[in-house]
Amino acid sequence: MLECGVIDGVGQLDWHYAYTAAAEYFSGLPLLETPRPAFDKLTAEFISRMGRPRNYTESGERFDNVIKHLAGGDLPYRPEGLNQRYTSILNPRDPGPDYPREYARHADTRQIEYDIDHGFGIDKATLNRQIRRIIPPPGARSREANPVFAPFTGKLSAPLIAVHETADFLVPFRLQQDYRRRTIEAGKSHLLVQRAQRKAGHCGFEGKIREDAFDDLVAWIERGTVAAGDDVLGNPSKLGLRRLWH
Repeated sequence: MLECGVIDGVGQLDWHYAYTAAAEYFSGLPLLETPRPAFDKLTAEFISRMGRPRNYTESGERFDNVIKHLAGGDLPYRPEGLNQRYTSILNPRDPGPDYPREYARHADTRQIEYDIDHGFGIDKATLNRQIRRIIPPPGARSREANPVFAPFTGKLSAPLIAVHETADFLVPFRLQQDYRRRTIEAGKSHLLVQRAQRKAGHCGFEGKIREDAFDDLVAWIERGTVAAGDDVLGNPSKLGLRRLWH
């Protein structure tokens, strides 16, 4: 059973750097190349240029629309969740002496596909051509050298129930969607059940959600009663509407 976890492993790292690269592109600030502690001074300027969720500048509106797609769609409570982590999930390539450099070393955004709705004066192809890509150094993301940072395979060997807030921007819901695709490719999606709570924040589930998920997992393992869940690849606005999955 997984609660608000990093279900797609190193994908969380890739997402945070894809977010930062988009923020750099729309704000014009050198976010990726400015190391801490100088980086921390840029966040105030970032807010000045972009605004905040529900109170954006024109550049901020474009950025927000791109992040909507990057996060997994028009997820319930998305503005509230984004506002909680708006600048804290920005990351420079050099995290500074007080942050884990090994974590940053494995980022790879070459596989990220950016998107934007019509009407913002820029198209998808331009975004994907112009937003800076993060390329890991040789030897990074090696299963042999350090499997912690190797991409997950999706090859589940036992039932897994995952529970996640829709508007968690520390561990974005997009990771649930990406991991679902991995299990489909691996032929193991029948072993994965995912449940969404319509909520902003990280790991703040109500007790009943945890209890129901645990009881359902036990029933799945012991009696073969497959648990029910949300279609994370369907309409994101419908996520979490089945308050009880029994």
